[in-house]
Amino acid sequence: MTMVGAGMIKWAFMEVWTSKAPPTVQVFATMLLKDKILTHEVMEHRGMHCDLDCVMCNDCPVESVLHLLFLCPYATHVWFLVSNALGYRMMKPAMTVQEIWMQSKLARGNRPKEIWTTQFICTLWSTWKSRNQMYFISEEGCKSLQDLRML
Repeated sequence: MTMVGAGMIKWAFMEVWTSKAPPTVQVFATMLLKDKILTHEVMEHRGMHCDLDCVMCNDCPVESVLHLLFLCPYATHVWFLVSNALGYRMMKPAMTVQEIWMQSKLARGNRPKEIWTTQFICTLWSTWKSRNQMYFISEEGCKSLQDLRML
């Protein structure tokens, strides 16, 4: 994942920390923007050998942040439901999480940014939690929590 620029990073961090999301979700969003979320791609890069397929769809050869939270069929379905329920227009696919974040700024229209950001990062958090639930009950995941402690 490549960062768009320092101005975008500062703007996104300010949006996260002024949102009404719980602190745990704010920390998650900050880690997401810093590309520190432990997807299979990141774990492999850190030397932890796991099955690289996306645990949600088993259709992607490498589970990246972009795939998992936005492009996976599970994630696109979640975003479809959220956008319909809240009356937002759908965002277009993008090459980076930061580009999607910038699109979200346009998609919110005249809605208060704190509310929009809260809904946006809570949706990301919910998708991440669903992934973790699937991962840790899956036989395909890492064999033990001891492997995660090594990180």
